[in-house]
Amino acid sequence: EDAAGSSVTQFVQNMHGCVQSSMRIGEAASEPRAYLLGHPVAVVAIASVVLPTSRGAVSGDVSGVIKLWDLVHQSCLATLQLHDAAISCFLLAPRVDIFSAGKDGKIAWSRVLDGQLVPHRDVSDRLAR
Repeated sequence: EDAAGSSVTQFVQNMHGCVQSSMRIGEAASEPRAYLLGHPVAVVAIASVVLPTSRGAVSGDVSGVIKLWDLVHQSCLATLQLHDAAISCFLLAPRVDIFSAGKDGKIAWSRVLDGQLVPHRDVSDRLAR
């Protein structure tokens, strides 16, 4: 648990994408603890990630932009344009791998390295076989 007494699991369960192009963190029935601003359009996918020194999240919006967030410091660490359409979902592999699927039919593989989100490769063609 962190200093505020919230476990990572509870923290992630209380993240919500918002039509107002922000990510809300807090209890579903109460006032949010924070809004993470930075997407210019609606956030449609969110997942938690473990950062080297903090807890984090990835968010994806309707334009295909992915952001990596430090939730403790409420700051954006990285922004990538990996898709040409809305992000559908994320799949997180152990430690550093993040797979994102988009409405453009692409599946992108990126990695969290030294607190940054680094594009690794487009794996769509490997999965289509």
